Amino acid sequence: TPAEARSGCGTLAPDALTAVVYVLSAGCMAVCAAQFTELWTVLPAFFVLEACVGAFHACSGTLRSAHLPEKYMSTIINIFRLLLNVLVVTGTKLTDSKSLPFCFAVCCSWYAIAAVLHIVLLNMNGRSKMTQRPAGSIVSTKKTKKRKKKKEKNS
Repeated sequence: TPAEARSGCGTLAPDALTAVVYVLSAGCMAVCAAQFTELWTVLPAFFVLEACVGAFHACSGTLRSAHLPEKYMSTIINIFRLLLNVLVVTGTKLTDSKSLPFCFAVCCSWYAIAAVLHIVLLNMNGRSKMTQRPAGSIVSTKKTKKRKKKKEKNS
């Protein structure tokens, strides 16, 4: 439906899709750690990982608007960007001193931690409101909420 196309996440709610993406990404890195010398095993794992990254980016804006206060959003995003850069530098430097399977295992553990933390976030919010929406619905904005309140007030 058009609403599904606009949401960028199909029939899965963005927060549910994100949990799936983290778990799949951890699985891809586990495959790379276990089978790092097998090109025809590692290559599809990297393709799936790239699809997971794309799916995450399609939903990240919706997740930010749902979980981060607008007033502090840019500050929070910049703090997390700094932490992400620390992880990237750590992963890059690890390849100088450790074996490839070890580096892939570290990346796998980072994705697994992200999956656990995301699931904890969902449970803290009592199953996010976004997962309870019907398939294909999109998150309403503050303007939409204001219009609804205005209509109710006028009625």
